Amino acid sequence: MKSAASGLAAAAGPTILEATGKAGSKRPVVGTGDHTYEVIHDWGQLPKHIRYGNTHGVRVDSNGFVYVHHTVHATSESSDSMVVFDPDGKFVKSWGAEFKGGAHGLHIHREGGEEFLYLCDIQRNVVVKTTLQGIPVFTLGYPDQSDAYKVNADGAKPKYTPTNLAIGPSGDIYVGDG
Repeated sequence: MKSAASGLAAAAGPTILEATGKAGSKRPVVGTGDHTYEVIHDWGQLPKHIRYGNTHGVRVDSNGFVYVHHTVHATSESSDSMVVFDPDGKFVKSWGAEFKGGAHGLHIHREGGEEFLYLCDIQRNVVVKTTLQGIPVFTLGYPDQSDAYKVNADGAKPKYTPTNLAIGPSGDIYVGDG
């Protein structure tokens, strides 16, 4: 089995898939051939004051820390949309209340010797670059420089909903709208 982490877009939170085979384990295994993964439903236990909303992004940094970007459940005492776990699944911290209800795409990118998070917010219609600690570095708002987003004849701006992104080798940021 190989290693992988995957988020499940459901209120129950992410399902983490990993390759660890434990003797006597009755955890389900998914996939076929060289691509099989053990499903670990109880990995990464949240503190009681946080409840997952829809989970749209799960990423792992170079030190093995797992970042989960979710919309925050209506019954959650905490408004934080980002939760961070150590490689063993121990809760480390949470942050990102400003993304509540809009958390969507998530990307980690190394720039120089530092990793940064890029987060899409479909409620505020922005892409935000932060440090791994959640400190904002910059925000990409409405892309009015693009002809595709110019104000139309009746004065309305076309809808813009950044759902995901990729970063090219040159550092160009490609944002998926929709």
